[in-house]
Amino acid sequence: MDPSVQQGQVAPEPEPEPEEEGIDDPLNRILGCPIIAFGFGGKIMTSFPRTVQRFDSATNAMVTKKYPGDLQLEHIKDVLPVDKEIATYPGPLLMDSAVQMKNKRKDVLQLIEGKIKEYEDDLQDSTFDAHRVLIWRLFKVMFEQEGTLVGGVKVDEAVRSVLLSIPLSVYPVQPAQEPVSPIRSSTSLDVLQDLLRNGDRSGAVRYAMSANLWAHALVISSCVNKELWKEAVNGFVSQELTTGGGDLQANGREALRVLYALFSGQTQNAVNELIPTNLRVPVGESLSMMKPVEEPKVPWKSLGQWRDTLVMILSNRTSGDHTAISSLGDLLMKEGWVEAAHICYLLSPQSSVHSGPDAQLNHLVLIGADSNPHAVFPFYKNVAAFQKTEIYEFAGALRSSGATGGLPFLQAYKLTYIWTLVEWGMFSEAGRYLESVEAIVKSQTKGSPYYNVVFLERLKDITERLAGSSQLTITR
Repeated sequence: MDPSVQQGQVAPEPEPEPEEEGIDDPLNRILGCPIIAFGFGGKIMTSFPRTVQRFDSATNAMVTKKYPGDLQLEHIKDVLPVDKEIATYPGPLLMDSAVQMKNKRKDVLQLIEGKIKEYEDDLQDSTFDAHRVLIWRLFKVMFEQEGTLVGGVKVDEAVRSVLLSIPLSVYPVQPAQEPVSPIRSSTSLDVLQDLLRNGDRSGAVRYAMSANLWAHALVISSCVNKELWKEAVNGFVSQELTTGGGDLQANGREALRVLYALFSGQTQNAVNELIPTNLRVPVGESLSMMKPVEEPKVPWKSLGQWRDTLVMILSNRTSGDHTAISSLGDLLMKEGWVEAAHICYLLSPQSSVHSGPDAQLNHLVLIGADSNPHAVFPFYKNVAAFQKTEIYEFAGALRSSGATGGLPFLQAYKLTYIWTLVEWGMFSEAGRYLESVEAIVKSQTKGSPYYNVVFLERLKDITERLAGSSQLTITR
């Protein structure tokens, strides 16, 4: 046989085995991942992948592989510390079966004083930090004044002291534009006297305004009618108390302009004096109807006069001034100054509705949280805002010695807070909250739209679930 043929019949060399195609695993799932599951009452089950080395007989080498780990059952408090705001909070505050009203009052007052000191120690050069301190100081006033922030000279004085406890914003006073006034000669007075001689008081007022004879204009208009008196005051304020630095520049006289507008009988529209002229709402249009997307923002220096304005109003009470305070809150809320707006609302309960977000003409729900449904963080999950509102509820109950009271709309948010306690495994606190909610609901014999079927079903559901837990027995 031909050697070449014989050579061709020799078994061919084995072809190399095709390499295993690479796995498209950009997240490295082949390495495994932990599995975490949360259970009722703060239970947490985990399983972490474990690494095992084994001998591979095919390659005569040690290989490392990932395998599922053991299941471990732990409590979330063993993994994460309980939020300090929750762990140190002495809730429930109202109708707590475990603590008497007198002792609860001491606990809450101690919490308030601690919060004030905490914020004062960490107070930065921030406008909003100052607003948060003011809210806690106002809570302390409520405890000192038996649950009220409005009514009486003594209460107003305490509130003013709080508002002035942080230095007011001071801006260099801009020189007012010097009006070109005619010489106040006998000729001007002769014209004025002729108009009055003919009984034309309205004409006399308008002439005096055009001649910058403001004293004459104010005296005469006070005897004509209310509308002309407002017009004269507005003209005086515009001429004498406006800045010479332009419409967008604050001059520190905003509070005085608002007060003079109140003196002239204006209420809601008086707050417009805080806003630069070219940004004001047209006459007859409510601040709440303003469109923030289309309208320019009010300068911070102008908004910074809100406390001075509020102090001016509280120091010079006029009929219907609570409407002006509420309107001031509307302006601040529109500009995103939530805590400042809520302070105004708390000081004007006659005009500012404090209820659920579905209430007509509602102004605030949870103190310190924006209840806008389009907000990035849902306001009903804001624990700090809930606790502040519960403190306000408790302080309000001091007026009736805690016998009755409670904010009906707040009870639903207490259920949300109860679930937060359950998630941390705080069964005892959750059970006391349930008893407190039930006591408040039963004490309000007239009922409330907020105690509807949905609320009662949720209350029943969480009560049954907690009662079924081996760690808690609900007393009925």
